Amino acid sequence: MNLLYGILGTGALAGLFWIQFVGWSPTPVDQLPNAPANIRNNPAAYRSFYAVGFRGK
Repeated sequence: MNLLYGILGTGALAGLFWIQFVGWSPTPVDQLPNAPANIRNNPAAYRSFYAVGFRGK
């Protein structure tokens, strides 16, 4: 019985690993069409490391 649980547990973990690896999802993932590509294109992002030497207000 322990061998069966070991086989089933290993199979379940292998299946979860594979799903995570390939990026499969049971439901479609919504992606925003106008999301900024990086932090420089996002004016609302906190970017203190880009403001070296700039003291602000």
